[in-house]
Amino acid sequence: MERTQVLDLMGTLKLYGMRSAYDEIMATAIKRQHEPPRVVGDLLSAEIAECQSARKVDPGSASNIDPLCRAQTGSARPGEAGRGCAARSGADDWPFRL
Repeated sequence: MERTQVLDLMGTLKLYGMRSAYDEIMATAIKRQHEPPRVVGDLLSAEIAECQSARKVDPGSASNIDPLCRAQTGSARPGEAGRGCAARSGADDWPFRL
């Protein structure tokens, strides 16, 4: 898949942290010969950092925060506080739910 296609898909999915860090992470991964799981982990870490920084900008305004970011902080739904997105997304059965 071409770089532009990857960046377009990240934009469509509102993965702005991944999108902004993509070039730097890929350049480092190629230079240091990182394995694919490490690259994915670095991209996910960049997305989480973006969500956390968006939350710090205006913590009182839920409209400024993407629902995916709220899921990572565990405040997307009442009664699920502190559980985060892994508990809500079915991450335990990951290979079977794509």
